[in-house]
Amino acid sequence: MAEAKKNRPHDKSRLLKRPGHADPSSENINLAAIRTGLLRWFRKSARKYPWRQTHNWFHLVMAELMLRRTRSDQVQSVYETFTKRYKNPARAHGDPDGVLDTIASLGLHWRNQQILDSIAFMSHTYGASTPKEQSDLTEIPGVGDYC
Repeated sequence: MAEAKKNRPHDKSRLLKRPGHADPSSENINLAAIRTGLLRWFRKSARKYPWRQTHNWFHLVMAELMLRRTRSDQVQSVYETFTKRYKNPARAHGDPDGVLDTIASLGLHWRNQQILDSIAFMSHTYGASTPKEQSDLTEIPGVGDYC
């Protein structure tokens, strides 16, 4: 009997055919209900991070760069210190040593130069203005479609 189970091909589709479970190949999937359920779960269970509350585009870009290969809980205090010191790219660009000191505890020193390059680009390209298009953001060094 163990031999029969061992040689049986693993068929994940059988898991989807249980009563009460949607078949993903079916056109009867209720995307609105899935979306509503996910949003309800997020409102109830999401962790609270300061970058989820800001409307400052510069701070959002910096959060994404800091979060690269680093845990959110580790980034949070560094992000909060950074955003208090640097309200815009021009201010950060004028203090590269301060920026490096602020982000040093995150490790990944290869990222430091990328962050400085991104700040310089944003300062020179946008100054006090806000990028208007996604393509503007993806021109920033270190930023892509995913970030």
